[in-house]
Amino acid sequence: NLQHANLGSVLLDEADLSGADLTGATLTGVDLRQVKLTAAVLVESVLIGCDLRGADLRGISLGGADLRGADLSWAYMKGANLAPTSNNLDRGANLRGANLTGVILTGANLDGVNLQGAILNYAELTGAGLEGVRLRGAIFANSNLSQANLSNTLLDGANLQGSNLIGVDLLSASLKGANLIASDLREAQLILKEEDKVFTVELAGAKVSDETTWPKEFAPPNTTAVVDR
Repeated sequence: NLQHANLGSVLLDEADLSGADLTGATLTGVDLRQVKLTAAVLVESVLIGCDLRGADLRGISLGGADLRGADLSWAYMKGANLAPTSNNLDRGANLRGANLTGVILTGANLDGVNLQGAILNYAELTGAGLEGVRLRGAIFANSNLSQANLSNTLLDGANLQGSNLIGVDLLSASLKGANLIASDLREAQLILKEEDKVFTVELAGAKVSDETTWPKEFAPPNTTAVVDR
């Protein structure tokens, strides 16, 4: 039991902490490369600037954790839960400005998480829950978000160029100034907030289908979108 422990000076790279309870622990700037934290509990923990590259974080609980500026590139986070906890329903994990390049978040719960300015290039987010997530300015180039739930998300200025968005749910999402160039929007639900100016969304070369659902009175420009029938 490592609840509320201060591990700021502990060497933990490649350690096996599977199932450990690190609720409220402080690990600011700790080297956690290749560490094994499967099914561990780090709710409300402080991991600002931590190095978690290549870490095994399957099934980890990170609700309310502070991971600002952390490096989670190529971490394995399948089934991870970063959503708000029952004790703090207002705050999911804070990953603002974090590096999640190539991270595997298949089926993970990221509802309510702060990912503003985060880097998620080549990330695997198939079927992930991202409802209400703050993604302003996030970079998702060439990521896989197929069948993900992005309803009510804030994606203003986000870069989704070349991403797989097949069947993604963008109901009431905000996409002002978002980059969807060359993305795959087949079967996607694009019913945006009424106040959004849809024409500010860059769709050049985006792949769509007859099943793609567009906002009322809007159709993708024939000169820029590739319609797959």
